[in-house]
Amino acid sequence: MPLKNISMKMRLYALALFLFIALPTYSLAAAQYSFSGEYELRLITMNNVDDLRFQIHDKESYVDMRFKLTPTVEMNENVKGVISLETGYTLFGVASDDSLDSVPGSDSINLKLKNVYVDFTLPNLESRFIVGLQPVKIFNGIIADEDAFGVTYLIEADRTLQINYVKMYDNRVNKEYENEANPKMESDFASIFLEKGTSWGDIYRLLFGYYIDTNASIADTSVYITTTALEETNDTMYTERTAMYFGFGYSWDFKGSDMTFDALYQKGSKKYVDDATGGNLSKRLVAHLIDYTATKDFGDYTASFEFLLATGDQNKDDNKDQEYMPVDGLTNFYDRAYILTGYISKDDSGEKTGLFDSPVYNLKNVLFFRIDSSCNFSKIAKGELAAIYAQSDERVTNLSGGKSRGIGTELDATISFDPFETYFDTNEGVLLNMFAAYFIPGENYKDADGIAAADVYLYGAACQYTF
Repeated sequence: MPLKNISMKMRLYALALFLFIALPTYSLAAAQYSFSGEYELRLITMNNVDDLRFQIHDKESYVDMRFKLTPTVEMNENVKGVISLETGYTLFGVASDDSLDSVPGSDSINLKLKNVYVDFTLPNLESRFIVGLQPVKIFNGIIADEDAFGVTYLIEADRTLQINYVKMYDNRVNKEYENEANPKMESDFASIFLEKGTSWGDIYRLLFGYYIDTNASIADTSVYITTTALEETNDTMYTERTAMYFGFGYSWDFKGSDMTFDALYQKGSKKYVDDATGGNLSKRLVAHLIDYTATKDFGDYTASFEFLLATGDQNKDDNKDQEYMPVDGLTNFYDRAYILTGYISKDDSGEKTGLFDSPVYNLKNVLFFRIDSSCNFSKIAKGELAAIYAQSDERVTNLSGGKSRGIGTELDATISFDPFETYFDTNEGVLLNMFAAYFIPGENYKDADGIAAADVYLYGAACQYTF
């Protein structure tokens, strides 16, 4: 069989087989084995989430379970192989009808290969190579915070130098997560990232990246997407999209507060076929993203603030596109809020719709403010309150035909218990969580009659064991 016909999935399993057979066989006496993982069981109730999809079933209560297992084989102090297997949230107590599609995690009930890579340190050097399906985090997670197949060269000494090349197929790492709208999409991303401290204690970051994809079917965000029909009629098929990323970041202390500023400038092009004429068209891409955070620690109490802007396109009819373009398949800011970013599902899946695929999650044509406060009640209990207000940077067309910017406001609350006094210090052990979220949709979610979407809420409890 020619090498080019071998699927990505077959290559990943071949690498996994090598790690678990070839490495231990080569050095059985010296090899060391370790296991880590995570198990989570949750009870969740949510209401009005389906209003954005106009389905009959509205309120859902269910139990779900998630499991991850990561065995590691270390041949010696310089070489190790890692394999990580994971289930999405396996659901219990939900009817097997069309309402199942709207429940977070219902897309990933099977075991999947999350990571499989070799991590080796060059002899007598402070540099490492990581090869395979691996966690990729670039520029504080803004550029990338996902799993992908690629190569990483990493130096961690008096400075951090990270060189990455990532290859993605179908915008997913395997067929379980492929995007049906992009059956032939392929993309590549390469980057150089440098982080170094200054003589006065601050930290600066520099990044250069290049991204290219082909056959990308992308929804037109000038129309707010809330139904499958709109998704079908407003997709644009790009024959090629390219972008260069220039990044600068800086972290410093200001009167006891930790400040972080990150900025990205993006320049490239988007080539596509005009539906009316059939001719090839191209738009210049010039966009930017800004993220600023401030955190103040008052002992057992911590307060933080965040502002993020990802530009939108001012004029859809000219030959210049100013909407920030994230790296498809790598951006995953699911930790910003429970509802607006789909954190409740934690899966980067094409099945996310409505609120679970909001611009806050995708980081394009969005502006939001977020405030957060947390308090340590005791050695075993913590509480957190957060509020986020989001709007589109440039106006979008809602279902009623009006122009609007309002995405909405979300309030989140979490109470965590560490009964064995291990998790808060080591991130290992048992953690009990109770959480709730309330979302007030903005004008972008009006239906065809101009009626606003109902408020959304969810609440639940979870038991998590990390080892």
